[in-house]
Amino acid sequence: QVAVIYAGTRGYLDKFPVGRVGAFEAQYIAELKAKEHGILDSIRNDREIKPDTEKKLVAFLDSFAKSFS
Repeated sequence: QVAVIYAGTRGYLDKFPVGRVGAFEAQYIAELKAKEHGILDSIRNDREIKPDTEKKLVAFLDSFAKSFS
């Protein structure tokens, strides 16, 4: 999943212990599909993360990472 790789390579997983990464991934994708499905559609259709999509993804990730427990 491109959105998960993006989160990992941008440091969003750095503050969580390795044992929590799976839970982060599962909850992140579930909430992304439920709340911002258009982001995933854009990535799938464009076959890349375009700047507008990246802005939306970063905003979502910033909010999600702060609330993940």
